[in-house]
Amino acid sequence: MKRIISFYCFIIVLFLFGIAGGVHAVNLGDTWTGMGGLAGVTNVYCLVQGVDGAIYAGTYPDGDVYKSTNDGLDWANTGDLDSATGVHSLMIDSNGAIYAGTSPYSDVFKSENGGTSWTNIKRFSGSNVYRMIEASDGSLFAATDKSGNVYKSSDNGVNWSNTGDLGGAENTYTIIQASTGILYAGTYPEGTVFKSDNLGNSWSSTGNLAGASYVDSLLETGVGVLYAGARGDSVGRVYRSVDDGTTWGVTGTLSGAWIVEDLVQLSAGSIFAATASGGDVFK
Repeated sequence: MKRIISFYCFIIVLFLFGIAGGVHAVNLGDTWTGMGGLAGVTNVYCLVQGVDGAIYAGTYPDGDVYKSTNDGLDWANTGDLDSATGVHSLMIDSNGAIYAGTSPYSDVFKSENGGTSWTNIKRFSGSNVYRMIEASDGSLFAATDKSGNVYKSSDNGVNWSNTGDLGGAENTYTIIQASTGILYAGTYPEGTVFKSDNLGNSWSSTGNLAGASYVDSLLETGVGVLYAGARGDSVGRVYRSVDDGTTWGVTGTLSGAWIVEDLVQLSAGSIFAATASGGDVFK
């Protein structure tokens, strides 16, 4: 379920006629249909599906979370998240609660009633919460931009602890848990992927991805292979590791792309990459 939820973050920053809305595909991307516009929105940073089937969209510039209960045909603003301008990450935990990681104050908001109301449960040091996940033991992790800190909560977001600075990192843009239980975190400015085999009690560097300065996205495929979407020298690249991150090699350069925003594997096996700044999708 957690992997399926993460797939809904595949489309990052959509622009439709100057108003950000949703784009929907029902045939594996052969054709795309623009959905309803989200009033006042310029950026849609993330999408997630709730346990009730509703779709939630994290937006900018007013820090709003929009909700659709009819497959994206109509969208309703669930309400402004106080002091937030951008909702960069959305996560649904195993109890159905929704978490929103925001900027510019690195706040985390929580809704336990399908977005009807939101509570600010934590303000981290920094300005942005880039990604949140729930691990296999139910603990929550938040990747932030302050010294690359990754925070952990073992009580559904009531209390949080810093799992320790990821050496040399300034931002942690993405975090995943592999099927082995190992956590991986992609960072800036040295293009390093860190790993933790003890649920965040300690982290170790798997090394710099040659030519990369940012690691924006991570993916584990169904056969346990790791992929990292990274950028450096104004070029977007996809890297691969077949040994749990011990070594990484470039699988290819995505022509015209600078940022590999997200990676997703379909059940049929194909891997898709969502990129910027040209807005291309690669397969």
